[in-house]
Amino acid sequence: MKKIISIILILCLGALVGVGMDRYLSASSSHTETALEHARKHQDPNYVCPMHSEIVAAEPGSCPICGMD
Repeated sequence: MKKIISIILILCLGALVGVGMDRYLSASSSHTETALEHARKHQDPNYVCPMHSEIVAAEPGSCPICGMD
């Protein structure tokens, strides 16, 4: 019985360490966008075909390749 409790305790400790490392690494690598970067990104909206990302237009419309809106 002690062996099973020890294994469960080690697994729980490993899971806690894993979750902690994931949160630490994801928090340090995330980039917060400044207001100026956000405004520049959304200044001129571009419309892109979901199936053909090389098709970019300034106005909404149909894709010339597949006809999707």
